[in-house]
Order: sequence, then C-alpha cells, then structure tokens
Amino acid sequence: MSLDEPPDEYVGNGFPVLRGKAWVFMGVPRPSPVLFFGEGALRPSRAGPAIGRAAAGKERAVVVAGPFFHASLGQIRRSAGASTEIDPELRRPSLYAPVILLKTRVDNLHIPKNTDRVVLIAIKYIYQAAGIVNPFFLTPPRGCGIKHTNQQECCPRESCRDAAIGAFLALKERNMKPEERLVDFIHDARFEDLPREAVDVVKNQFLAIAGTTFGGAGEEGCEEAVSFFRGLGGKEEATILVYGGRIPAHDAAFVNAVMARALDFCDAMAPGPHIGAALVTASLAAAELKGGMEGRPFLASLAVGSEVASRMNLSEEAYNGFDPTGVCVIFGVASAVSRILGLSKQETWNALGLAFNRCGGSFQSNIDGSLGVRFIEGWVAQGGFMSARLAAANITGPKNFLGGVYGYLHLYGRDMFSPVDVVRDLGERYALEHIVFKKYPSCGLTQGITEVMLRMAAEEGVSARNAERILITVPPYAHKLVGHPFKIGDNPKVDSQFSIQYCTANALVRGASRLEHFEEGMVRDREVKKLIDRIEVAPDAALEARGHTALDVRIWTRDGREITRQMDIAPGFPGNPLKPQDHEQRFRDCLGFAKKRMDDEKAAGLVSSIRALEEVDDVRRFVRLLSA
Repeated sequence: MSLDEPPDEYVGNGFPVLRGKAWVFMGVPRPSPVLFFGEGALRPSRAGPAIGRAAAGKERAVVVAGPFFHASLGQIRRSAGASTEIDPELRRPSLYAPVILLKTRVDNLHIPKNTDRVVLIAIKYIYQAAGIVNPFFLTPPRGCGIKHTNQQECCPRESCRDAAIGAFLALKERNMKPEERLVDFIHDARFEDLPREAVDVVKNQFLAIAGTTFGGAGEEGCEEAVSFFRGLGGKEEATILVYGGRIPAHDAAFVNAVMARALDFCDAMAPGPHIGAALVTASLAAAELKGGMEGRPFLASLAVGSEVASRMNLSEEAYNGFDPTGVCVIFGVASAVSRILGLSKQETWNALGLAFNRCGGSFQSNIDGSLGVRFIEGWVAQGGFMSARLAAANITGPKNFLGGVYGYLHLYGRDMFSPVDVVRDLGERYALEHIVFKKYPSCGLTQGITEVMLRMAAEEGVSARNAERILITVPPYAHKLVGHPFKIGDNPKVDSQFSIQYCTANALVRGASRLEHFEEGMVRDREVKKLIDRIEVAPDAALEARGHTALDVRIWTRDGREITRQMDIAPGFPGNPLKPQDHEQRFRDCLGFAKKRMDDEKAAGLVSSIRALEEVDDVRRFVRLLSA
C-alpha cells in the first residue's frame, strides 16, 4: 500500500488535500479499523448508520466527530453495538468534541489545555487501546490557523501539523512507561517500517559476522569451547557453526558468538559494544529452534535487536571500565530472540527484565589480554537467549528494569540519562545507523592510528627505519583501553589488537594491517619491538571535544623533519563510512585466514544471499553454508 493512499476501511467523503498528507503524517502503511469524520463530513442522519456499518465486526473502532454528531450517538450505539465515551473537557459546543467509539472502554483520559484536542484524544485512544492502529483522515478544528471553505476543503499549514506532532509526542511520553514503549517497538516493528539505511547496516553486520565466525573458528579458546559444550550434551536444538553437531540452542549461541568475536574484526559501536557477534549468532540459533524462518522477519528481528542494543548503549563516563558489550548488548539479543520465538508483549517485557539481571563484564579482560574478551560475547548471546526462553516459561523479570530506583540507568548509567532518552523517536530515528565497521582487524580505537600511519608512509615517506620518535595523543578513555605500554602476556593476539603502540609499529613495518599480523609469531617480531620502543602514547582530555576516535600524531624523522597529522573520525565510524567493496574485502580476508577452506562458489552464494536477505525463504540456509 502506498503512503499516499488511505486504507480500504476509509469511510466518509473527506477532504482530498488532507487525505494523503494526514496518512503520511499520522501513521504508517497499514490498514486499520479507524474512522475519522469531521463537522460537515456527513449529515447527522447519515453519520450513525455509516459509522455503524464500518465499525461492525471490527475489534475496535475510533470516530472523531463534531459537536452536532452527539445527536447521533444512539444510532451509533445501535448500529455498531459498541460503548461510547466523550471526554469531559470536550463537551462544550465551542470545541470540536470527539466521540470515541470503542468495543472496549478506556478510562482515565487526560488532555492538556490549549492543545489540538482532536489530534491528541484520537491518538491517545488509538495508541493505548487499539495497539498498532493508524489514523488516516482528520478534519482540523476551528481556530487552528487552517483555512476552511464551506467545510469542504482545508489548506494544511506546516506549523499546525508540527504543533500536533509535538503535542502527541509529549502526551505519549508522559502516559506510557518507557519500558512499555520499548516492548511495543520490539513486538510490533515490521520490515516494511525500516528505512533503507537501517536495512543496509544490518546486512553489512550479517556479512561481517558470517566472515568473522568462519575465520575465527580456529582461534584460541574456540575449539575448547566447542569441546566443552559438546561434553555437556543436552537436547539437539541448534548447530555449532563451522564445526558441526547440534546442542541446546542457547549453548550453540554461546559457542558461535565466541567464534564470531575471536578475530575482533566484527561490527562495533562507540564507546565499545560489539553487537553483531552475539546478536546474529543467537538469532540464527533461535531460527533453528523455531523450525525455520523467512528472511524478511528475520532481518527485522536483527534490526530490532541492533536498535535496542544501540539505544541501551551508554557513554564512556558511565561505563567507566565496564565492558559495554556485556552491559548493553544482552538487551538486543533478548529482543531479537523474543521476536523470533514469538513471545507476547508481556513475555518480552519479562525477557528484558531478566536480561537486565545478567548485565556485566569488565574491560580488564582487554587490558590484561585475556580470552575473557571473546567469552563475554558468548555470555551475552547465551544470557539474552536464556532470558527469552525463561520468560516464555512464565518466569518474570523486573518491570522497571530501565528507570527503576535500582534500574539500569541508575546502576550502569549512573543517573546521567533519562528513560525517555532511550525511547525518544523510537521507530523514527534509528540509532543502529551509528554501528561501526572496522577496516582493520584490531580494536576500534586503533583504527584511526592505523589509517594515519599508512597514509603518512605513502604520502610522507615515513618508515620504521627513518622514524626517530613518534608521539600519539588520544582522549583519556582511549588511552586507558589501548594506550598503555605494550606487553606480551598469555594471549599475544589480544595484547596486540588492543595496543596503539603495536598497531602503529605494525603499520609502518609491514605497510598494512592484516589478520596474520596479529598472530603470535608476527607479534613477537624484533623489528616491531624496536619501533615500539620509540612510540609514546599520551592522554589529552582536550581531544574529547573532537570525538571518540580523535588523535594527534607527531613524528620526528632521522633526516630532521617533524611531521604532524590529525584525525577526528576513524574509518568505519559514522561520518567516515567504509565503501561497499571494503565490506566484501573484509569478508574475503576472513575466509582466506580461516583454518578451514570455503570454496569460491559457496562463498559467493553466501554473499549474494545476505545481500538479498529479505528474499530468502528459510534462514537456516545460512547455518548450512557456515557449517561443516
């Protein structure tokens, strides 16, 4: 259905100039049992029967009418067999008094003074009583600044519509708990509602995870995780990707998420959550548990999960050492799995509350170079999945998980955020469009320095041989995470991925940054170590004003030059996006690095299927493509 066309249920003669605009302004393209009539639209003698016929058989119906329609209430009741209610504030003849016609009565309506009452009262009833139902025609009230000519045509003015939108949003935010609004979005969002940009981000996310899962399956800790969970046994519900075999779905989500994160080449977001590695793998396991799923609703579930995780993401100051992946991504996993498994709104609400009780994880794993970094991803996937399964079994979670006295925004947000901030413009503005895609296989906060070093080598002739001293300044948050002195510990790959010193030296010594450069043998390279000794990384709070990835570089060369460079937005971050070919190159790099071979035909089929995800008849196809 086109946005410019009213749904089939349209009744009344209406005003053509408003019909399409009101449809776009007030709703989304979905037919609904909502009827709007304005003063002059129908004579009283015809109003009751017409409304009654249209409303008969509907689960709910809403009618907005002028004052003289009050005389027709008896006809409406008799024809439609529904209860009616008139808001007390709107009884006065001088106002445009709506008649609300509902099969189920709704009480406690409060309308603020001096607002567009017709708009507010109609939308409030629709929003609270009728779920996802959308108005498509509205005759504006007198005195709103819109010209009326014999009650037959209206010339809408932008200011009037903007005022109505603002009033509606304020009313909606005040009368619905933010947790409830979040649940409504999770449960009701559809693929058709997604903007093209959001769909593209989700497809790139899926492609990234397909590559990092296959490429990362042979990394340290992954085979051990597979062996561990195979040993636990249990019901065979979902597939261990790459290795093959079936285990309980929530355990498959754990193992597959660990593999997806192992290369640290997956999607991310400032200031640090990695969403896709847990979300995509858990969603695939849920689709298997469900018995299959078409690509379109699966894609919508990935988008909803990514959006929820993105909106639950906090600031550097709030996290203060918590691993953002362990804190906020679990909500995205619980959201997507709840949708895929068909949970009700109440069950979804409980799933989010249960997920809240599983938040956790520390950046100390990154600093110490432990495998805990990738295993946090597994816990997030498993915890979000189990939250949904437990909720489906009638286990309850805290309803006020977001804004409660001991809720998420108090404990993790440190009271720096309002619950309204989380749900503002929900479904209209997509925070997932801020997801970051890495150009290089290391921490997001090393992307900028890697790019700058490669450019300086190409443009200024800087090399490991002629660099006498290198000074790099970064914001304090980046310095704490990746600016500490480089030291090789138990896991050289993790140590190098989270080190500005190593990434800088690697770029100059090898003229590139590839997956193999973070293997232990190359990490221990003496030439790299010699250059690292001449690299200093310092914090500078002034850089915070320039952005999360801001950095300054100053290089003194052996031939007497002093060269400086700056970068505010690292490649792959919002404002400096990767090119389409960069996404596919990352995928090919991951397959080329993998311990196991995927033939070119299979790889091409995987890419094309992800690019046309909404057309796939069963997403278990991807499980087969990524399995032994």
